[in-house]
Amino acid sequence: MEQIKFPSQKGKYFNVKAYVGFGLDLSLNHRQIKRFLNEMESLSEFYELKISDEYILKNISFKYIENIDTSDEKLTSLFRKEAYIFLIEFNTEQTVFHGFYTLIRYHIEKRIQDLTIALSIAYKGLLHFLSGLIYFDGKLLLEAPMLIHDINFSFQRSKELKWPKIKLLKLRAVINWLNFFTEETDGLSKTKIGRALNAYSHLFMTKGGEDDQAALFWALLGIEALYANSKENIQHQVNTNSQLFLGERTDFKKSFRDLYEYRSRFVHGDLNFNNQFVLKNGTDEFTTGIKRFSENEHFAVAILLSSFQKLITKNMYDINFISKTIIKS
Repeated sequence: MEQIKFPSQKGKYFNVKAYVGFGLDLSLNHRQIKRFLNEMESLSEFYELKISDEYILKNISFKYIENIDTSDEKLTSLFRKEAYIFLIEFNTEQTVFHGFYTLIRYHIEKRIQDLTIALSIAYKGLLHFLSGLIYFDGKLLLEAPMLIHDINFSFQRSKELKWPKIKLLKLRAVINWLNFFTEETDGLSKTKIGRALNAYSHLFMTKGGEDDQAALFWALLGIEALYANSKENIQHQVNTNSQLFLGERTDFKKSFRDLYEYRSRFVHGDLNFNNQFVLKNGTDEFTTGIKRFSENEHFAVAILLSSFQKLITKNMYDINFISKTIIKS
C-alpha cells in the first residue's frame, strides 16, 4: 500500500508512530492470515482517531512491517518475537493537542485496546495483542502491555456444543458497529449493548491467570444485559431469548442448564475453588475443577461473542425481545 502523505503546512507538527504486535492462532490458515494482513492495512482508508468531540484525525497509516534495521533495543526486541508487527503512523499539528499531552498517550493506548477487541470479534478470538511501543517525534513515550484472553477456546467450545455459531466477520464492519458505542465504551454504559461490551472488555488481561475466576461472571453479566428484561426468572429469559436471537439449540441442550447450575453453586459458596496464589495445582481434583469451570466459562463467552456477531451482521444497535415464547422447552 502506498505510504500516506501527511500535510505539509507551516504549523508545528509532531509525528506519532505506534508499533503493535499481534499473535495469531495456529488454526488460522494461510488465506485467513493474508486476509488479516490486508484488512489491517486497509484501515488506512477509513480509520479515524477521535481525539475529542471537536477533532477527528483522519490521515492515519497502517502498514505491515516484516523487519526493521534500528539501534533501538526495545524495538528490535519487539521484532524478535513471533508476531505480526504493524506500524500505525500519523502527523498532526501540535497546537491541536496543546495542554493535552498526557491524555493523548492514554487515548492512543485505549484505541489500540479497542482495535484488539474488534479483532477478537471479527476473528473469533483467534488473535492476541502481544505488546506495543508508541513514539512521539522519535522518542519512546509509552509501552503498551499485551492483552491476552481465552476467547479462542470459546470458539472451540461452540464447535463442540454445535451452538452458537461463530464465524469470521469483516473487520471494517465490526469497527464501524463498535464506533456507535464509543461514548459508552470510553466511560460508563447506558444501554444493554453498552453494558455487554463493557463486560466483554474485562475478559482481556495483561498477564496469564489474571482474574480468571471472574471471567465467567463477566461473560454472564454481558449475556444477561442483552437477554434479560426483568429481574424475575433470569435463567429462563436468557435461555429463551438467546435461542430466539441465535437459533434453537438442537444438541447438548443440558449444557445451558449446567451453566446456570454451576454459576448458582459457585456464587453461593457451594463449590470449591483455588486460592489466588495457588501452589498445589497438579492434583486430579484441581484439574477436574478447573476443567469444569473452563467449560462453563468458554460456553458463556461463546454466547456473548456470537450475540455481538449477530448484532453486527444484522446491523442492529438495540436488542429487544417480545415476551411470547416460541421455542419449545
